[in-house]
Amino acid sequence: ADRRAVLSDIAAVRRGLLAARLSTERWIDGDIEGRHVRELWGELVWDKLAELPQGLWCVAMAPYLYQPTTDEGHPWARIGEDRMWAEGAYGQLFDQPMRRAERGVLVEAARQTWSWRDAQAGLLGIGEQRVHLDRQEVVVEPRGDFARVTIHDVYRDKTSVREEISLHFSLPQTAVVTGLWLGPGDDRSEAFAAVVAPRGAAQEVYNAEVRRRVDPALLEAVGPQQYRLRAFPVEPRQGAADVWHLGEPGPPLHLWLEVIVPRQGDGAAAHWPLPVASEVRNLFWDASTDRDEDVDAWLPGRIPAKDAPRRGGSAVVGGLR
Repeated sequence: ADRRAVLSDIAAVRRGLLAARLSTERWIDGDIEGRHVRELWGELVWDKLAELPQGLWCVAMAPYLYQPTTDEGHPWARIGEDRMWAEGAYGQLFDQPMRRAERGVLVEAARQTWSWRDAQAGLLGIGEQRVHLDRQEVVVEPRGDFARVTIHDVYRDKTSVREEISLHFSLPQTAVVTGLWLGPGDDRSEAFAAVVAPRGAAQEVYNAEVRRRVDPALLEAVGPQQYRLRAFPVEPRQGAADVWHLGEPGPPLHLWLEVIVPRQGDGAAAHWPLPVASEVRNLFWDASTDRDEDVDAWLPGRIPAKDAPRRGGSAVVGGLR
């Protein structure tokens, strides 16, 4: 009966769980009894007189205070317990982690908190907003029923430490990866080339390159048409001091991924399929990402074949020319 009652108003339950999870972002405090006010005034006046500012605090601040679900322990400890409980209950009820299902809501709340340090910590913990996709360019070179697709990404670190990005993606049947490069500038000829490695062996190569402080780009085949792309290091920003002096973003890191893909569909529905990311770590994009097609994904799902040039030509289909 209790479960049916919960499921009868699932939207309200979702709002309540989000409210508990975002208690520190949406409310300024969790001490609804104003005990800290009484303690502060108690050092200046008699305890009985301290009850007056305590009562005023409770009345005036009630709309802005989070009400924990339990009365035991310190208010901030109760808030922490509520946050953890909300995440666990959400996962059990909706069969997916709150951080994944409500990523947009959590990231937006973290951005709007008053403290820039809390905002940065929240973004790192929730949305893994560490490395920004500054620019993306997709070049398609058709060759009959196949096309060479070159994806050129430009990354910038938004944190104060070196970061690594990781992308798990899949390719359609008969598609193959033909090249991977990583470098500090727009000239691919000066970038480091990498190779596709089988699972297991790739990790040893990658770790060895990291130890040598060589910029490694690793593409690991983890299953049939399944790949994991890793790149390190994306250099950190410098000089962050406070919300008004965040310093400059880290230097750009350029990555090129080249794949051969088959034409799919006929007539007006003909298109070139692009890699589909199933998991993205440490990398994010937003409205400031410079690319032609504004999508909430690493790449658009496809490029219309009719927009691609005939045999022997090339065009920049997504990104700057």
